[in-house]
Formats: sequence, structure tokens, C-alpha cells
Amino acid sequence: REVSAATTGFLSRVDRETMSGRALVAGDRFSEILELAVTALYVTHDHAEAFALGDRVAVMRRGAVAQVGTPDELWSKPTDEEVARFLGLRNIADGVLVRPEAVRVALATRSGGNGMVASALRVGPTVRLVVELDDGRVLDAAVASLDHPVPGERVEVGVDPAGVVELPDNGGRGAN
Repeated sequence: REVSAATTGFLSRVDRETMSGRALVAGDRFSEILELAVTALYVTHDHAEAFALGDRVAVMRRGAVAQVGTPDELWSKPTDEEVARFLGLRNIADGVLVRPEAVRVALATRSGGNGMVASALRVGPTVRLVVELDDGRVLDAAVASLDHPVPGERVEVGVDPAGVVELPDNGGRGAN
């Protein structure tokens, strides 16, 4: 039941264990594929949909495969800056990516903090924060908390080193 990476688009091996959540997103067509127990190719421009539906995802760029992997592999180690930005990751500078879940945000203490929350948007269990740091940089942060900083509040921002990824310099050509 392996899927060839030579195929273009989105690669999916529909799996009984994860079908219940996927059926809510994609509808009856995946139920039919499940019943047939076949491998399916699904093409989408929505990375969230691709991650929800696929066991393996291929990111295409100018008609060629830029990267193939599981959703976790793509999210944790994008091939290059262009793939990272396509996946919605924006904390990129000088070939280094800081994933939003690695950005730690807490209300400022007496020290006054090192940034201010510019926006906060709840997306299900996660709150997406945009934080403007005092040095002029802007970071996206993802926090899973009912109690979170709101726009205008001073915050202390840190980064978990495990969420920092060096992006290869490949001139935007992509790699598998």
C-alpha cells in the first residue's frame, strides 16, 4: 500500500484508524475509497486539508516535487524557505525557521517584558498570537491555553531551541 513519490499532487493512503476525522473534512468520497481499500491521489492547494487527509504529502513547486513526507516530517523539517512559507510558517530569518509552537509567550513581569501582543486569533484549541518584539522583529506564536495574552499586553517572549530549524540553502530548487 505504498504510494510512489513520482506521482504529482497530494499523496494519500487512506487508513482505517484515521478515517473518522478525515471523513468529516472530505466527505463521502473517502468513505468509498476506504471501502475499496485502495490507494488514492488527492490534489489540493490547502495545506491544512492535505495534512488532515494524507498519510504522505507532496509539496509541488513549478511542476516538480519540492518535498515529500508525512505531515509531521514536512512541518518539523521543511526542505527550504519556500516550502516553509507555503505551509504557513512565517518566523524565518537568515535561513533559520522558528516554528510558532516553539515561541513561548507569558505576561510580562516587573521587567516589562520584551514585546507586545499585536493580535490574537483563536483557531479551535489553539490561539495564534502575533507578537511585536521591542527590537522590531515580529513573531507568530501558537499557544494552547484558555488564559492567554490579549492584544496590547506586554509579554515576555522566549524560544524553545527544539523548535528552531536550520533551512538548507538550495537556491529554491527543492529537494526530496
